[in-house]
Amino acid sequence: MKSIKCLEQLWTFTDERCYILLAIARSKENDNIQATDQPTIRKIIEDRDELENKIEQLKQATSRFDNEYRLYATINGRNARDALHLLQKESLDWLRKSEKSGQTPTKIKRIDHEWKSILQRDECRDEKRFLWDIDDPSEEALKEIRASLSDHRIMTLQTPNGWHIITDPFNFTAIDEFDPDESEFHGYECERKNDSLTFMGFL
Repeated sequence: MKSIKCLEQLWTFTDERCYILLAIARSKENDNIQATDQPTIRKIIEDRDELENKIEQLKQATSRFDNEYRLYATINGRNARDALHLLQKESLDWLRKSEKSGQTPTKIKRIDHEWKSILQRDECRDEKRFLWDIDDPSEEALKEIRASLSDHRIMTLQTPNGWHIITDPFNFTAIDEFDPDESEFHGYECERKNDSLTFMGFL
């Protein structure tokens, strides 16, 4: 329920904007999984009323496996119209290559997977929020960084290794305490991300 309430505050739906929930089995919690091959299950959320049902679907899907899954959510909406244009373009490319090679394009059979992947691309984001990924669990790190971001902050979420702060876009180069080259904020390890996923909890 906490995840649902957070996402209801964070996400703003429109006729062409959707968001994505992801269940990921990270190698950090699962010894049998390689960092380069982490099982992922994705659900597209078209409106607020779907949230509870889609999270329940992810719970049921992950319960079939012995792995521990994390729940992540896109911080920026995805523009379905832009994604559709990209899918149409890429579908034509698949068909042209197929006609030249004489082989059936394998991606045709996994069009649902390709659609979700295209939605997650940077060029399909419908918002431009920042994610500040603080790799330090201390309250001191959170307090100092959050104070510097107070004018732009939307939401703060705790992660297994620290904190996520989501902000509106702004001129971050004006903050003297943030060093983007070293990914440090007030001396604490912190990376700014343009279009990322935020941790919502474990499934």
